[in-house]
Formats: sequence, C-alpha cells, structure tokens
Amino acid sequence: MILPLSASNSRRRANPIYGTPVRDRGTIGGDNIFGVPVRSARDAVDLRKELESAFAADGPVIVEAIVDSREYDEIVLKKDKP
Repeated sequence: MILPLSASNSRRRANPIYGTPVRDRGTIGGDNIFGVPVRSARDAVDLRKELESAFAADGPVIVEAIVDSREYDEIVLKKDKP
C-alpha cells in the first residue's frame, strides 16, 4: 500500500514506486481486520450495494472504496501559477 501523494510524486519524477507489502491479498487487510469484515467496491454500483449491506449488518463493517489514484495526480500536481 502506498500513499497516493507519494505515488504521484514518484510518477511525476519518473522514479520507481515503492511500497511495503503488509498483507497477502486485498488492499486494507484481506477479508477482515481484527474480526471486522471488509467489503470492497470498485465502482459506484458496487459501493451502493456494499454500503446498503453494511448499514443493514448487525455489527461493524469496513467498506473500502478502491479508486484510481491517477485522478488525484491531476489535482495535486496541478500548477497553481501560470
């Protein structure tokens, strides 16, 4: 897992992107974190479905929204002066 700003800066400078793998699969901890189920959504339809399911659950649920961090690059790396 890598912070989007670090990845943005590395791509801009044409440096390799480094990260430390902390799990075998998934992005924030696999199927659960400390027993709390993790659900992932990759688009708006999945996000709505997972949120509805999470709010209907009897206990805590983590809903992870997986987004393309390259969109973040356009905002963060935008020059604020012409």
